[in-house]
Amino acid sequence: MIRARVICGLIAAGLATAMVPGCGGGSNTYNPALIGAGTPTFQLAASPASRTVAQGQSTTYAVTLTAVNGYSTAVAPSVAGLPTGTAAIFDTTPVTPTSGGALTTLTITTTGAGGQGAATPAGTSTLTISATDGSITRNTTVSLVVTGPGSLTGTIQ
Repeated sequence: MIRARVICGLIAAGLATAMVPGCGGGSNTYNPALIGAGTPTFQLAASPASRTVAQGQSTTYAVTLTAVNGYSTAVAPSVAGLPTGTAAIFDTTPVTPTSGGALTTLTITTTGAGGQGAATPAGTSTLTISATDGSITRNTTVSLVVTGPGSLTGTIQ
């Protein structure tokens, strides 16, 4: 009943037309582009939520940009919160989000002891991955766990 009142109100205001019984009669045509359409935007996701890497090694995150409501503008991905001695690069930039999700891979490279510059310190960092078109910005976070040289992770059987 409430939905019918909203549609009737839109018809009365001249914002939409529809063939809806009880809206004052007459021949009306429904225009779905005026009702229920949202603002074009995009969503940002990254996986996995956490990666573990030894000093001097690299790891990757899959970053997915999904278009919502017909969004079609290219966005620039970036990352913040990197520990000292770490470099980051996206394999594709800018990226145009798609309805099925456009993928760019973020590669994080750490520095080991004895390399140029300071070694990436062991520990956990929260990385903020962002994407912006200049007016809309989306963010997500992932964890980066850096282990010392020669550290073993996993189970030995």
